[in-house]
Order: sequence, then structure tokens, then C-alpha cells
Amino acid sequence: MQKPAYRRGQFGGAVGGAIIKDKLFYFADYYGQRSLKGIVNQNNVPTAAERIGDFSGYTNTSGQLIPVYDPLSTVATTTNGTTKYTRNQFMGCNGNQPNVICPSRLDQVGLNVASIYPLPTGSGSFNNYVSTANQLIDDNGGNARVDYHLSDKDSMFGRFSYERFVQTSPNPLTGGQGTCCLPTPATAAKQFDLGPYVAGIQLTTLIAQGLALNENTRFSPSLFNEFRAGYARTNPFTTQSDFGHNSSTSLGIQGLNVSQYTTGLPNFTIGSGCGNEFTCLQGGTAFLPAHPVQTDIQVEDTFSLSKQNHSLKFGFRYVRVLASPFTNTTTRGGLTFNDNFTNSGTAASGGSGLASILLGFPNAGSRNFLITPYYITNMQYSGFRSGRLEGVAPPDAQPGYPLRRVYSGCGEDNKLANFNENTLVYDFAGQNGVSRTAAFRRGTGT
Repeated sequence: MQKPAYRRGQFGGAVGGAIIKDKLFYFADYYGQRSLKGIVNQNNVPTAAERIGDFSGYTNTSGQLIPVYDPLSTVATTTNGTTKYTRNQFMGCNGNQPNVICPSRLDQVGLNVASIYPLPTGSGSFNNYVSTANQLIDDNGGNARVDYHLSDKDSMFGRFSYERFVQTSPNPLTGGQGTCCLPTPATAAKQFDLGPYVAGIQLTTLIAQGLALNENTRFSPSLFNEFRAGYARTNPFTTQSDFGHNSSTSLGIQGLNVSQYTTGLPNFTIGSGCGNEFTCLQGGTAFLPAHPVQTDIQVEDTFSLSKQNHSLKFGFRYVRVLASPFTNTTTRGGLTFNDNFTNSGTAASGGSGLASILLGFPNAGSRNFLITPYYITNMQYSGFRSGRLEGVAPPDAQPGYPLRRVYSGCGEDNKLANFNENTLVYDFAGQNGVSRTAAFRRGTGT
């Protein structure tokens, strides 16, 4: 086995100067990163015989045969009020081949699923496949800023920032051993609509950008104003390696690949957990794809007056947030095949999750995903006034006492749920008489 590759480079630069002497200035910088890191994974994959129902060589790490039992031979025996279940070991079609399932008992979909495993690179049934998957990072970003000195009383600047981060990530970084990394065999790729991996690679593309504007104006020695505006957007999109492939449908599993966001393999757990028997089959982590986009817009202004022993300041702020929390749990479905159906019965010895797949006996399944992405629009606005007026007392203060009042509120566009402490249920905006703000309060404070 070759030593895994490792390469990493970080670089960048900055430039700045005057465009118009003493008036207009610029600054810009760039930063980048290129990284390749090979990650070695040891996996369990079925042998060529095991994937067609021949478990005669299915042994544990000590070399002992793991018996596989026929779920259709289950017998219940009750003694002194206690019921126990026993099963017969598979013996092949002729009855004298221990641990061999007769081909007529095999399910075609199960055979399809088992066939997409790569063949072992080592001996035995466990720790028999070693692969190296590369973590790749391609990152580029930078900032640009312009400062404009209009006069001794007025100046402004604008800044724009941008970054594009792309990472190809083997699943152990997020999903643990037993989920990565199995490249798709060439024979399986020709027969089924599969991605480049049948276990464990995910791709993340993050685009982030922001804009800031600022102007400071001094009308007189005692009168000052500052205006600020900002825009920020984060747009991360993480997909499994088989995103866009109708993998489930091509294997014969219907009803899973129903949209662009539900493409790919379901998450197959084979055994009591990923890696306990065989490496889990999955294009990537179960909750993928994930696309939580958020845009923030902010505008604010502050006006200040200071004269002798008096000071006064007031201003406002407006914030608008558009968020699309597009995340899921089991987007492509999750199927578990453990040894409950193929072990000895009540004693629970032996058994194989792969045998359960070949027989078409799943133990559990789940599906939970968002059909249509949506946006939540949130608006927040506030104002304030504060100051100190010597010799002038407001109704609730003594002369010279600092005064501050804040006015604020928020609004939602029928996409908000707020917990009602009185009824102990959720109030949904725009439903059952609940306001569009979902009962969020507007008010003032000191």
C-alpha cells in the first residue's frame, strides 16, 4: 500500500494606495488555500461468495464459522410458561451445504444491493478492504475597500468581501469509521445509476459575501451623524457523492428517488451498527443534501448633539433576515438489516445482516425529508434616544440623570412558530387567529 498523499499550500497578498491624493484610497487583499490529504480506511466488505448467499466461509476474526439461520424455520417451544424460539441453520438446496442459502430464496433487490460492494483486497470476512480517500480543499477569498475623504467634515468608505470554499470530505471526518470509503466498482457502475462512491464522500461548496457602507458627517463642532449599511449572505451547499443519481430506483427500490433532493442511495445499516458487520452503504451522511441559505440586510443611523453640559443622541436600526433552513434527517431513507431474522432465535447466536438483505427482510426503516425548500423572512426595527440635559428633569428622572428609551419590534411573514406559555402549545403565524408576527411583542424599554 502506498503512503497516502499530503500536500498543503496557503498563499495570498495585499495591495493598497491612493487613487486621488489625500482624497480617495483603495485596499485589496486575496487569500487562498489548496490542500490534499489522503485518509486511509479499513473496511469490512462481503466476499464474492457471501454476496450471492454462500456463507460457508463466513468466519469471525478467530477463524470460527458464524452460522446463519433460516427465519422460515422458526419454532416456538414453551416450557413452564417460558417461550423460546429456535431456528435451523441454512444447509443449501440439497441439505448438506452448511451456511449456504439456496438461490431460489434470494431476493433480486438484495442481490443488487450486495453486488455494489467492491471486492475484498484482503482475506477473511472482516477488515478485508483498505482504501485511501482524499480530503480536498480549494479555498479562495478576498476583500476590497475604498475610502473617500470628501472634506474635513465628511468621509465615507465601502468594503466588499467574498469567499468560495470547496471541500471534498471523506465521511470519517463527520460520520465515523464504518461509513467510508468504498469506491463504486466498475461493474456496478455499468449496471446501476451510482455515484463515484457507494460509501462515504460528501462535497461542500460554501459561498459567503458581505458589503459594508459607512459615512461620517460633522455638520458643526457639536453636531455629528453616522450612517451605516450592511449586507451579508452565506450560501453553503453540501451533497452526498451520489447526488443527482437515481441510485435507489436503479437497484429496484421504489419510492425513494422522488425529487432532485432525494437522489442517491438510501443509508443501509448492515448489522447492529455501521462497521460492526459490514461497512454501511451510503452516498453520504443521512441528512444530506443540506442547503441552509441566509441573507442579512442592515441599515442604521445615529445622530449626536453635544453642547456645553448637554448631550443628546438618537437613531434607528432596521434588520431584515431571509433564511432558508433546508436541512433534513433521513432524506433518502434509512434501512437497517441486522441479524435478528437470521440468528439462532432466543439465544441470538450467529446470524448476518447481509443474509437479511439477500432474503429481503429489513428490520427497520425511516424516511424524513423536506419536500419544498422555503424562506423565513424576519424583520427587526428599533429606535433609541438617550442623553443628559443638565437642569432638565424628565418625568421619571432627576435633573442631570441620563435618559435612554428604546423602541423595537419584529415581524414575520407567516413562517414563524412561537411557544405559548399560557396554552403550552405552539402558535403558528397566520393560523387559527394568530397574528402574522406569531404574537411577538412590540414594545419599549428603558
